[in-house]
Amino acid sequence: MCGPPSAHGADGELIIVKPARDATFETGAYRFGQADLVGYIGYLKDRHKIRGLLMRNGNRATDEHRHLLAVAAKLQQVDALIEIDGKEQPLVDPDAAPSSAGSLSAPTK
Repeated sequence: MCGPPSAHGADGELIIVKPARDATFETGAYRFGQADLVGYIGYLKDRHKIRGLLMRNGNRATDEHRHLLAVAAKLQQVDALIEIDGKEQPLVDPDAAPSSAGSLSAPTK
């Protein structure tokens, strides 16, 4: 895999993720469902030492996008931010139930 699309242009920073249709995500030239995104985040976390995700175009994200990304970040233990109207802020999981069967969920304690 090639290097990550970085929000700040260096290892150890944020990976840019954009909401796409059907509860999928775009990052660079790739499009992922949640399970694949979790794996990709893990790869980048280990290889490029990313510290988190930045969802650009957050105003276009559905509650399902926000929930799935929050769960993916929690599973990989990285930060999740969302950009709304040009301002970055922590991503808050709206606790929306995923609509697709077999979706990943964060472990409960």
